[in-house]
Amino acid sequence: MKYKYLRPTRESDIDYVLNLEQNPENAEHVDQWSRSHHISSLSNPDFGHHIIKSESGERLGYLITRELAPSRCLKIQRIVVESKGRGTGSAALREIANVASNRSDIVHLILYVRGGDIGLIKFYRTLGFDISNDEQLDRPGYTLLTMDV
Repeated sequence: MKYKYLRPTRESDIDYVLNLEQNPENAEHVDQWSRSHHISSLSNPDFGHHIIKSESGERLGYLITRELAPSRCLKIQRIVVESKGRGTGSAALREIANVASNRSDIVHLILYVRGGDIGLIKFYRTLGFDISNDEQLDRPGYTLLTMDV
């Protein structure tokens, strides 16, 4: 399937990804991965590592998903955009939700918000995510949000 706002991350994109991830504005919200961790995820079939791009191909951020097969969930492992408040992340999440809704093996999108960040939780709720109390997926220090697809 061809994505409008996403393309597979290439190894040549990893410096860009690391710079975004380590930016102080993003680092407080995103677990830090090493270069080797990012590179190994590129070839791991459970992960989808994507560059978020404009229609002209300009890199705007990145998004990583992970399939959790037994629970039939697609986890938004992380999403990081360069410029907040421009709809970039929303467009990428809508695209992933659309793709997931067309797959019979995925019934939920899930994501975790670190530290109960109220602003981020409100943002994700506007996109259709709801707070979940699924004890099997509970992660201390994080708020679990889910979306049926």
